[in-house]
Amino acid sequence: MKVMSVDRIYVGLNLSGGSWRWIDGSSATNIPWIPGSPSGGENCVELLENVASFEFNDMTCFGVWTNGELCSVEIT
Repeated sequence: MKVMSVDRIYVGLNLSGGSWRWIDGSSATNIPWIPGSPSGGENCVELLENVASFEFNDMTCFGVWTNGELCSVEIT
């Protein structure tokens, strides 16, 4: 497994129909937003590394996400 150091990554959370939803369509609740977010007009979410924690920030979905992305795998 390749390990890389990034301070912001796309987490697969998007604004859809006025609600924040994961890419599988499930509803997102209790989102740990950074202060001032969501700011409106942006429809994707990135995870930002803070000094002692991680917080979510809304961002524009534009082009290819190049900072990194977080993937999930369903375990059965």
